[in-house]
Amino acid sequence: MKAISPYSISIYAALHFYTQCFAQEVTENEQQEKIANIHT
Repeated sequence: MKAISPYSISIYAALHFYTQCFAQEVTENEQQEKIANIHT
């Protein structure tokens, strides 16, 4: 099957977008925790 349905493409794109946002959010939280640990 070379033809990929637009439905599966949209699911993959949404999943990729979600994982990118989640990964960025996690790294920001980790940086904030490191800063908080330095100040305490």
